[in-house]
Amino acid sequence: ILNFGSFYKLPKFFLSSYTCPLRKVIDIEKLKLLFVLLSLISYLLKIIEAFSIGANMKKQILILLMITSAILANALVYESTDVPVPMPLINHVYESIIDVEDTGTVTDINCTIWVQHSWLEDLNIYLTHNGISVELTTNNGSSGDNYWETTFDDEATIPIQGQMADEAPFTGSYQPEGFLSSFDGSDMSGIWTFELMDDAQGDQGILHAWSIEITNNFEPNLEVSPDYLDFGEIAVDDCSAPNTFLLNNIGTGAFQVQQIMIYGTNYAEFILQNDPSPCTLPPEAEFEVQFCPTSPGYKEVYIQIEDNRDITYVNLSGYGWVMPENENCNLAEPISEVENQYFTTTGTTTSGTVYPHYLFQDIWFVYTAEADGLLEIDLCGSTFDTRLATYESCESTIELAYNDDDDFCGVESLQSHVSLEVEAGEDYYIQVGGAEDESGVGNITITHRGIGTLQGNIVLANGTGSAEDALITAGNLSANPDQSGFYSINLYEGYYSVSAVLTDYDSELEPEVLIQSADTTFVDFIMDEFLDVHLPVRDMDVTSGPGPDDAILTWVTPALLDESFEGTFLPEGWLKFNPDGGTGWESLEAETAPLPGWEIGEAEQCPGGENMQVYVSNITGGDTSNEQWMITPQIRVKNECEFKFWMKYYFDEFDDNIEIRISDTVQNDIAAFDIIMADFNLNTYYTTEWTGYSYNLTNYVPGDSEVYIAFREYVADNQNNGSAVSVDRVLADFTDVRYPGELIEYEVYLDGTLHGITEEEDYFITNLIDGITYELGIVAVYNNGESDINTTLYTHSEADDNVVPVISNLGNNFPNPFNPSTTISFSLNPEDAEDAEIIIYNLKGQKVKTFSNFQINQSPNPEVVWDGTDAKGKSVTSGIYLYKLKAGNFEKTKKMLLLK
Repeated sequence: ILNFGSFYKLPKFFLSSYTCPLRKVIDIEKLKLLFVLLSLISYLLKIIEAFSIGANMKKQILILLMITSAILANALVYESTDVPVPMPLINHVYESIIDVEDTGTVTDINCTIWVQHSWLEDLNIYLTHNGISVELTTNNGSSGDNYWETTFDDEATIPIQGQMADEAPFTGSYQPEGFLSSFDGSDMSGIWTFELMDDAQGDQGILHAWSIEITNNFEPNLEVSPDYLDFGEIAVDDCSAPNTFLLNNIGTGAFQVQQIMIYGTNYAEFILQNDPSPCTLPPEAEFEVQFCPTSPGYKEVYIQIEDNRDITYVNLSGYGWVMPENENCNLAEPISEVENQYFTTTGTTTSGTVYPHYLFQDIWFVYTAEADGLLEIDLCGSTFDTRLATYESCESTIELAYNDDDDFCGVESLQSHVSLEVEAGEDYYIQVGGAEDESGVGNITITHRGIGTLQGNIVLANGTGSAEDALITAGNLSANPDQSGFYSINLYEGYYSVSAVLTDYDSELEPEVLIQSADTTFVDFIMDEFLDVHLPVRDMDVTSGPGPDDAILTWVTPALLDESFEGTFLPEGWLKFNPDGGTGWESLEAETAPLPGWEIGEAEQCPGGENMQVYVSNITGGDTSNEQWMITPQIRVKNECEFKFWMKYYFDEFDDNIEIRISDTVQNDIAAFDIIMADFNLNTYYTTEWTGYSYNLTNYVPGDSEVYIAFREYVADNQNNGSAVSVDRVLADFTDVRYPGELIEYEVYLDGTLHGITEEEDYFITNLIDGITYELGIVAVYNNGESDINTTLYTHSEADDNVVPVISNLGNNFPNPFNPSTTISFSLNPEDAEDAEIIIYNLKGQKVKTFSNFQINQSPNPEVVWDGTDAKGKSVTSGIYLYKLKAGNFEKTKKMLLLK
């Protein structure tokens, strides 16, 4: 039975790694057809064998296959043709031979065998050639084992000696018992004999096939033809008739071509029309390279060919290397600002002058500075390991700058980069060469950055600091303003990140400021006092748990601003202005009657509010008009930052006006509040009930803005217009709590002792005693500090032991990360369920999708499934998304990750 095991893989090997467009060797389409025919012939030979047709025909066909393999592979493979060989006798030596006609010196050899046998341990196998015999295996294995595609290789990690039945069949690579390296250095041609003997009675077996793989000392040798190409004045055309040359492998080994590049006097003057690389060029094969120019004129042409071992430069006669004239410092070539100018150091010598760093085969340039500034030189893109040095003259050996390898050209780069300050009119000599005998094609870029000026003013929006204490930083330079806040810095042209820092103030940053030569760029900074506040939790609540000694503590995320006006008025950080006189906004206790300034009315308590509220009336203003302002502290706007408040209009028989205005600069100037967020014209059409209002601040100012919000009450005629208005529960809330630090977790305290730590906004407490009053506390922990503790008292009662309270809460989505969908679970208090919704946001704070109450699974454990689409059903991109549960007064937000 003939074995074609290694040959049926050859078409695949050929198509994947042998892609050079061959000439004079073989046609690729015909080759594919050839292997189809050979496969059919292999089956035909099996039939012929059955009818005892002679072996000569089989041998000729196999020789054809082996010749093809020799062309395609670096290591040559030869297979047996006188198989199969039955093995019925004891102590009989069975032989099979391979006749190698190719010549060469063996540098490595491996042997692969296919042997089927009833008791493998009885076999002794040797490989013999030119009087040298190497023991492959003796008495290994056991009953019913086989050597099936077993390769004997000196470099294998597993020895065949001692292998037993549980390892068989021995498919794979094994060390032989002898040394195949005994054949190294011998002539590969001649008879190779495979010897096999069964040393026990009663066994039977078959030698199905065997092969040897020989690596020899064949060497590739590449030449370019024709040996003279005179293109003269090359015209740029559409490349319909491109220039051509042939690459021919005249050596005895395959040439692995990784990359082909054609250079002219300037690097990018040619393009390849049929770049075949990477590919393999076998011996006595050639392929045609087609190229055309990208610019007209006389060309100095050379070819760079990179193989799997080295980079080879091939000259085209008449267009090869021209010895650089600037190989000596006194012949330095003048150079101005340039990007990617190519040069060569091939053929040059090494400077005789003893410079501090040795540069092999160097050349020289000279640059004359037109103005003061920063000179930058880089050799990025060069094809050899470069070195770069600069000097003030050819006579001076004192370096102004030197570099060998620099990360400027990329990680682990072997190319060089230097920068140095230069003065107008001065010459700077640039030495370019290689390291450790390196030379080749170089690429030099010269950049001269002139000097420009950065100026501006520091303005303090509030606080008691001094502008002259601020530090302005641009690149690696810094400066302090004068007493008026003015600063000035001279910088090399380019882009800079400019920052302003002042103790007790928020830092300011302009990330991309362009400085241009001989020009002035102005950047002003308005700085706000930094309030080092760590905000506490709010709305703490305790309910009985499912067991007799359990309780559930809940709270709400800290807010930027949470003011119920219960403390001292004005609250800390608030301001008020009364341009028309009067008392303006004042605090008011619920159930006060009559209302201040009136003979009627009673102050009603705000829903969810406590005892106090803030109140304004037209009676407190001037005689002809009325205008009264109340202004919040500074609020740093984040994603989905919502400003909320409750307002009550008391007397609908009188008109009044309330404006909600925003300033993004200062707090203490009402003229700065030029953004109107809401305008209420209160009259007979408006409700006189307490009403909650909510506004998304990111609809009015960009994220990360720092703003102040004003309540302005005004009337045109104080005598005939003007009512009374109250405001309570003013809240600035947002999705991602990061002011001023990042909120990390919560600490839970029981009677002043730390009880546990959680990242959630609820906490389960057990082992409580009936009738005992406990103090429960929560501390919000930030990455730069922690808040004051917020406490509440709770008296435990077992009266509701079997009642499990249902509270609104948002669970984690699953899976997370997810693709393509994820399930968001949550719980709902019946009082909150009617208007419940799940909202999906992206990191920009933009609403992606909303699930309203009727879209929510109303099981005992409600949930929604998000399939990664927006409101229009379009798939969204991978990334982090936020999901928020809004139900009644409950809100909570978490993050999830979509990976596609």
